[in-house]
Amino acid sequence: MPVSDSVLFHGGMVLVCDAEARVANWVWVRDGRVVALGGGTPPEVDATRTHLEGRTLVPSFCDAHLHLSWLATALSGPDLSRCTSRDDLLHAIARWQAPGRGPGGIWIVGHGFDESDWADKRLPSRADLDAVQPARPVVAMRACGHVGVLNGAALHGFAPGPHTDLASGRLAEDDLYAINDRLRPTPHDLAAALPRIAMHLHAHGITAVHDVTSPEMLAALQGVRAQDALPLRVTCSLPKSRASRSLARKRATTSFCAYWA
Repeated sequence: MPVSDSVLFHGGMVLVCDAEARVANWVWVRDGRVVALGGGTPPEVDATRTHLEGRTLVPSFCDAHLHLSWLATALSGPDLSRCTSRDDLLHAIARWQAPGRGPGGIWIVGHGFDESDWADKRLPSRADLDAVQPARPVVAMRACGHVGVLNGAALHGFAPGPHTDLASGRLAEDDLYAINDRLRPTPHDLAAALPRIAMHLHAHGITAVHDVTSPEMLAALQGVRAQDALPLRVTCSLPKSRASRSLARKRATTSFCAYWA
């Protein structure tokens, strides 16, 4: 809803979620703020009237632990969370024709699969990924974020670590994080993705987040904050080990502790 709108919601249950646990059946919202709420007959006001048809209206949610950088990168590749088999995953990888991550957007990085829910609980393999995409580097990331599988193009020139199995293409923990570091998006990339992230969160009823952030995302947030262009309330936590690097290298200021609304 644009912040200039004036809307009266009525005809349902409105949970106020205050200390008194009040329940109303209408609420008037104007310029993005609650003007009034109550029970009984709603007032005659200059507003668009939206009938809830008996449904329940609740305040929006705050996600108390989110990684906006992870969400931005997840939206730049195939969504593997709905895959119910290894074949589903491979078809999703094969269908991805859009730019992805890394230099020139050549890397295809899919996120969110969980083979433990599949009838055949084996991970996809390097050979499986090579069969559907031999040219572009591919990374298929598990839902946990700690395990992934790479194809041959992605493993080319990669120095394997203790958590890498070159035959199967399986990487875990620090070895997988090293691949992610090679593909880190720039602040410009992240700023461009933020409007889409906001729409994605709004679709799930989320309007405020606590972001365990990265230096690049912090710089991106400051850029959109200056333009007043992000319809989210954001609170950032930056790991101590990255704080000084962020403030120096990314030229982030210390005035980022604020709300974007």
